[in-house]
Amino acid sequence: MCQLNLIKVPTKQSRYKLLFKYMIIFMAISIMIPAIACSEPTLGDRTYLNHVENSNVEKQIESPNEDKTPSNLPTSATEVIIKATAVPTHTPIPIAKPSPIVENSQSTELEALFTYSRAVHALRIGEYDEAIKRFNQVVKRMPNLAIAYKGRGAAYYYLGKVEFALEDLNKSLEIDRDLGGTYLYLGMIFRDQGNLEKAKSELEKATTLIHPIREYWELLIAEQTLSDLETQ
Repeated sequence: MCQLNLIKVPTKQSRYKLLFKYMIIFMAISIMIPAIACSEPTLGDRTYLNHVENSNVEKQIESPNEDKTPSNLPTSATEVIIKATAVPTHTPIPIAKPSPIVENSQSTELEALFTYSRAVHALRIGEYDEAIKRFNQVVKRMPNLAIAYKGRGAAYYYLGKVEFALEDLNKSLEIDRDLGGTYLYLGMIFRDQGNLEKAKSELEKATTLIHPIREYWELLIAEQTLSDLETQ
């Protein structure tokens, strides 16, 4: 009997395997060809490289000892950082600090004015010794404060110490000739001494110069004292 050689027909699975092999071979060839082409310099590339090499040789022959590094370029990364963070060379303008003497002076004045308000309060409620004590503190801190001498002179007057009162009241006028309250106490001293004309003159000045708001209580005393003198 004749034996027939049958052609084996590939199955669907074997066809897929064969197709996959062909795809891998094709991808490998497509990757290798550009890589080989890039590694081989072209005729134009060779010509350019030869030209660059010849130019470098000529430069070395002309100036073999010449430094190729430009002098104006930094030679290290440290120099680059230093140039990038250059510090200005001009001298900074000094900033004036507040003087401690001025601060102490302001503090002294504030304390003196606070003490003055307490002294005036003591004077108005009849605590004359306490008022003199407070006014002494004010005068010590602010020796040119006319109202302090006027207040202390008033306290001395009410205590009957006329000589001390006149000394402080005259000192007050030396500093401020327009301080009306000073004329009030001078007028009352002259009244007590029997010098009525001088007393009226001083009291009239007092009613004119005393501030009607800040020194209202002194203005009332001056007006009442002057009215009493005029009725005599």
